[in-house]
Amino acid sequence: MLEGSHAADTKVMDVYPRLRKHIDRLCQGESWHIVGASAIVQDEEAYYFEITKPKFWAEDEDGHALIGIGGIGGSIEEGENEISCLHRESLEELGVDVQVLSSPETHLLFSEKWAGKVNLVPSDLPVPCLCTIGPKKTRLAAGLPYDFLCIVTFEALLMGKPQAEDLYGLLRIKRGAIGDVLGPDTIPLSVVLSHPDVDLHLNDSLPDNAILHPLFTARSFQLLLRESRMPRIDE
Repeated sequence: MLEGSHAADTKVMDVYPRLRKHIDRLCQGESWHIVGASAIVQDEEAYYFEITKPKFWAEDEDGHALIGIGGIGGSIEEGENEISCLHRESLEELGVDVQVLSSPETHLLFSEKWAGKVNLVPSDLPVPCLCTIGPKKTRLAAGLPYDFLCIVTFEALLMGKPQAEDLYGLLRIKRGAIGDVLGPDTIPLSVVLSHPDVDLHLNDSLPDNAILHPLFTARSFQLLLRESRMPRIDE
């Protein structure tokens, strides 16, 4: 499959209508829309996640700064499809391109709960590994005329050595440590900094009392890990 050669106006849901039907069923007739594309980015040794920018930060009841961990990707711009969005975002955020993989199954995460999987035959676009669907509740989505929003996520291989370019920071977790590090809902910054299989590259500082927690794509990835549903996790 030559995924880089497809026209940008070819959308995942047009190529895989079975996937659209499953999401329609989950949303029970209410409106939904794909707002972003992301990737579980990896190489032969590790997985890579972004440290989210301050607009996504929060504070817990004890005064700790809650810093998000997210997947690589972003909002789909006019004239893009999910794949062209990922190529652009990877170059902007990591300084290198990625090879988008076609996954053997697509998992559905609805309101932070596993809601089933779909087995699709690869066609004109790679098969996503998961779709994260949730109600429109963040301030960033306040103006969108949909009841539910969806992020489509693919597995992707790095095509070079990544850097934290247009990112607040880049988190690298070796494969053997991924379950240990992303197991808890929240991860103290001190644990990340002291773990021998974790590297954290920052373009700015984090508060000393920072606690990291997975958001969006990283949260869905975490939930799949807990249920041992990621197909390549042990390869």
